[in-house]
Amino acid sequence: MIKKVISGGQTGADIGALFAAHKTPGVKTGGWAPKGFRTEDGLLPTLGTKYKLKETKFSKYPLRTKLNVQQSDGTLWIGNTDSPGAKLTLGLCDETEYDRPVKRIRYTGGRYRSTRNLIPALVRWVERHNIKVLNVAGNRESTNPGITMFTEAIIWGLLRELSDQK
Repeated sequence: MIKKVISGGQTGADIGALFAAHKTPGVKTGGWAPKGFRTEDGLLPTLGTKYKLKETKFSKYPLRTKLNVQQSDGTLWIGNTDSPGAKLTLGLCDETEYDRPVKRIRYTGGRYRSTRNLIPALVRWVERHNIKVLNVAGNRESTNPGITMFTEAIIWGLLRELSDQK
């Protein structure tokens, strides 16, 4: 069972995951964000107060990405994998140093698609890897419109399904 969902707090997949986890009883939120809780929408201190993220000492993104991969049991990547953030995140998961399981869900923006068929495979992945702390990362809302709501629906469905199995 997932006990905590972490992310970097960026617009898009990151914040969508935090929205879902925050409204799920018994699931904590957290993770690392750049100094000042920097996002493409500006500084969002509520990432610390509401979602319990911590600030890194730098305003750039790579350190928070590294810490979130390192401090999780596995990473769920949502979106396309062509961005620099995707390459960094997925590369860190595959490195021998961290060797964290990673699951990719492709989302290319535009129309919101059903998440119902994705949930059973995610449940199996979480159970197979005994993931207690899930890092969720993915594209920004500005580069992949609709990804916030898509991610929120996936994480909400996953957490609800895992809770129902208790």
